[in-house]
Amino acid sequence: MRSSLMPARPLLTTAAALACASALLAACAQTAPPVVAARPAPQGAAGLLPVPPSLPGYRRHVIELPPQPDEAGRQIELAGGKTTEVDCNRHGLDGGFEQRSAPGTGQAYWVLQSSGHVFATKMGCPASSRRTAFVRAGTPVRAPYSSRQPLVIFAPEGMQVQWREAGRQGDWQPAALR
Repeated sequence: MRSSLMPARPLLTTAAALACASALLAACAQTAPPVVAARPAPQGAAGLLPVPPSLPGYRRHVIELPPQPDEAGRQIELAGGKTTEVDCNRHGLDGGFEQRSAPGTGQAYWVLQSSGHVFATKMGCPASSRRTAFVRAGTPVRAPYSSRQPLVIFAPEGMQVQWREAGRQGDWQPAALR
């Protein structure tokens, strides 16, 4: 016979609710495991693994950029060409850059496509105007700024790659051969 003061069923429900609440509070009170920040991609040779090590007839140029606080808003300009003797005419080089993706990873790399043929306007120039200069293939292209992943460019033998930060009027810098 039940007591009229305390029904049995609500007592069990209250005890179950208290047990559930204390288990929930105990779980919330535990400290979460420390969050480990993602490590940047390795620099140097290990960071180049997804990109082909070489292409027949081409040399690999690599640009490793220093970290910047606002990399998402920055870009790099790439120019390919060769250093040759020029005069007062305007000179250019056939070809341009082609962007490719490494199989499996999708990492972008660039290939300068050029046969090395230099063309020029045909003005009569004095002999004193002859000098050595870098002649570009096509127009410079822009690539995203990233200090986490080296920028890899393949250029035909005998050609160079230069770069600078886009929007800056600084000097062009040569890309390292690797």
